[in-house]
Amino acid sequence: MTNINENLQKMLSARYGRDMRQAIHDSIESMSNKIDNTLSDDNMNTVIDEQVREYLSKNQVVSDDQIEEAVNGYFERNDIDGRINELLDENGITDLTEAIGYTEIKHVNLFNKNDIIEGNTLRTDIGITRYDSLEISNTVYLASTSMFITHKIAVKEGDTVRNNIGWARCFFFNADGERLISIYATGNTDTKEIVAPPDASYVRFSFMNTKLDIAMITINEEMPAIYEPFYEKQIERIYNSLPETINRITSYEKQIEITYNSLSETIARVTSLEKPLNGVNWVAFGDSLTSSITLSSQEETKNYVDFVTEKLGLNVKNMGVGGTGYKKTDNNFCNRISDIPTDTDILTVFGSFNDYDLISTTFGNFGDTTTDTICGSMYYFFDEVYKRCPNVVIGCILPTKWGYLSDWKNKENAEKCDMYIDALIKTCNKFGIPYLDLYNNSGLRPWDDNFKAQYYRDDNNDGVAETVHPLSNAHKKFIAPKVEAFIKQIYGV
Repeated sequence: MTNINENLQKMLSARYGRDMRQAIHDSIESMSNKIDNTLSDDNMNTVIDEQVREYLSKNQVVSDDQIEEAVNGYFERNDIDGRINELLDENGITDLTEAIGYTEIKHVNLFNKNDIIEGNTLRTDIGITRYDSLEISNTVYLASTSMFITHKIAVKEGDTVRNNIGWARCFFFNADGERLISIYATGNTDTKEIVAPPDASYVRFSFMNTKLDIAMITINEEMPAIYEPFYEKQIERIYNSLPETINRITSYEKQIEITYNSLSETIARVTSLEKPLNGVNWVAFGDSLTSSITLSSQEETKNYVDFVTEKLGLNVKNMGVGGTGYKKTDNNFCNRISDIPTDTDILTVFGSFNDYDLISTTFGNFGDTTTDTICGSMYYFFDEVYKRCPNVVIGCILPTKWGYLSDWKNKENAEKCDMYIDALIKTCNKFGIPYLDLYNNSGLRPWDDNFKAQYYRDDNNDGVAETVHPLSNAHKKFIAPKVEAFIKQIYGV
């Protein structure tokens, strides 16, 4: 703001037109820079975007796309762009780029009747008066009580110079401002168009005194239909209004600052609506379908855990370990209970037909309570989780069908899987634990060769998609939406 105030003082003390124009240029440029640096769309987007990102990254609740959507939505709802443009438009500075592109304020009439040589006319020593005459000689000032000479007006070769007086002379000068290059007389016409010749640097006119209050000169502009005063009045209006303009912009900056300060609160409210489980601690427990490692070598690596977390805003701990089940391997579900955080709000357990190989030998019976059997391990897992986390909400996700174990491929294998699922459902019912049936209702078709080629991973790198591990697109389309709805249901939102 300091630069603008200094330039205003220069305007008020300027003695010459060029000083005035330069001061106005510097002031507009300074104001433009300040506006560009504080109120421009890009800058505001950047500042707001950074604040939103900082706020939301602390809560780990939102993706880049959702941040951009939130910021753009906020701009639209509050018409930030419109309010800025309205302010600038009211003060005649809507096109700042064009305004500072000129080294002087551009207006049509360039003749300043307060800057003339009175009682003189410009003539040559050979007295040329014809419009179509072209001669070069030295400039001669002749006394003439009925004439005056205009101030010098900068031109360049090829400029179209116009005047509106019926009898006038036009004189072009070189860069020294002394040597007469060309002389034209306009004759008895209302307006003459004269193209500046090579080496032209300035132009002057001689007019009769009676034309002082109506004379106009334009460069590369059409002559106005009615008289337009020299642009000094325009300049006066501009620099007189600049302080008010600056004050209004400063006031608006304060409004923007208030907007910034309230943005975190606004985004928090939006987040609470769009992410109803923001900040809730979720443990995703399971086997390779839950593990973040399973799809790490694929082009798309996200699984249902990632998609659900993004949608609901959960604080997730992924406890999926490939190859494990309720009983299978030393790192089975039961042996990892002690790794579950005690402040867990929601725990989902997903799996697992990794136990399939043990069904024939150690399946056991419903009612078993030790880890000696599969049925006992199911009981033990839920019982011990509740002991470790008394307030946790548990949801059981029944494993999806594996193609080679389905009744489409092998009836005997499918019967064993049905038995496993039945035991898991009975155990859930005993503990009052809700379950999500992805065994019968996942929508996955691992027995369908066309389907599995599109939605299942090639586990053996032999060009054939296996029927155990769904790809990211299958997680997103078939598994994640069901798990998301299931979690919202069991947590009561």
